[in-house]
Amino acid sequence: MKTIVFYAYKGGTGRTLALANMATYLAQIGMRVVALDFDLEAPGLHYKLHRPSTVATGPTEESEGRLPRGVMGYMADALRDGEAPPNLGPYILDVTPQPVSGGSTEGNLTLIPAGPAPAAPYWLLSQAVRLDRMLADQPDMAVAILAELKGQIEHELRPDLLLVDGRTGIVPSNAVAVRLWADHVAVFAIPTREHLAGAAMVLDEIAAEVRPDGSKIETTLVLSRLPDEPLQFDGKTLEKPLEELLGPFPSTTLPEQVVRLRTDSALQEGEFLHLQGWARKGHSRLTDDYFDLLRMLSPEADGAHDRAIQRRVTEIKASILETGDPNEVTKQLSELAGFTNHWAALDGRVWAIRVLQTQRPEQPEHALDLLSMMTPADLARSTQIEPVLVYYLERLRPPTPSEANALQPLLNSLPPGHRLVAGFRQLLPGARPEPGT
Repeated sequence: MKTIVFYAYKGGTGRTLALANMATYLAQIGMRVVALDFDLEAPGLHYKLHRPSTVATGPTEESEGRLPRGVMGYMADALRDGEAPPNLGPYILDVTPQPVSGGSTEGNLTLIPAGPAPAAPYWLLSQAVRLDRMLADQPDMAVAILAELKGQIEHELRPDLLLVDGRTGIVPSNAVAVRLWADHVAVFAIPTREHLAGAAMVLDEIAAEVRPDGSKIETTLVLSRLPDEPLQFDGKTLEKPLEELLGPFPSTTLPEQVVRLRTDSALQEGEFLHLQGWARKGHSRLTDDYFDLLRMLSPEADGAHDRAIQRRVTEIKASILETGDPNEVTKQLSELAGFTNHWAALDGRVWAIRVLQTQRPEQPEHALDLLSMMTPADLARSTQIEPVLVYYLERLRPPTPSEANALQPLLNSLPPGHRLVAGFRQLLPGARPEPGT
């Protein structure tokens, strides 16, 4: 079991939402995941992982029974009985989502909420535990309870990953969670002086930690709430370099792994999970950023993602033999490639273009429409693009204005010295590769 703690020095970084996306998606593709809410003063993970109809919405007796006793109840019971509870049953909730097509049915997601928040009984449990006071007055007992909790999670639930939503700020319980639980800490911050100063301090503290076996805790800095679209000036993209975003961030503190999370304006209309199923609510760079974060935090998770995408592409390709409808297959592959820029999904889309080219040779515009939805970066990543280019060199003479507009990105995706550049220059008069491609 690998334990990843999601931490932020200050609130408003999107930390909990990132955890919920990762937990849900990994369960859908076949991993066993436990999500634990350790943000005891402002718990909210259950709002993102639990159905709204079953989330406690107020301090009523009815709402108390809608969430299990969670972390706070576990600690209160351990203090009362003088020993850890015999099992985790009263403290956990199964929130396993439906597996995606191509995913494994072996995945599951278990939520350990902070407790039945925001109902009144939760705050009574909080008063009974007073974790920070216990860490000061009875540190051995507090550490023993938290260590036993992690041990029971590993023994009873046997997860691949334990994802912990840590508390905001510098508090004793956070220090214990990191030192006692964490294999990896994702430190979230927005690029402001106060956020970065706090993140730097935390990263320094973690870097100084050495485990009994001599190993170190891994860290990733997550810069969040960045503009969705980079600035444009005189036709050029102006993406702020990492050094400018970090400003005075101490270079000695900066971890090797830094991930950017951009904003998505759609979240202003209502919160939702980007990594839920293969569908996505329109194009969002944040979805791609979440996948980058997943790859950084867990190679095992990245491997499961890789296998699921390839299985799904194989399923969709096989369906053309049953339906005989290339348009439906290309639509499904386009949706998958719209969800993730994984190479298998991109190659699947190019494969679909080749199917249309082969089965609809008299209508090259159908495949061209699909091709026009791919960005130059997508085209450059695909390993199957060259046959597509040759097809258009052979069939489109001369192209219509709309076809010329769609073909220009193809030319931009080629290195300047590529053998097909000359042919495209003849096909598209005046066209040339953009600088830097």
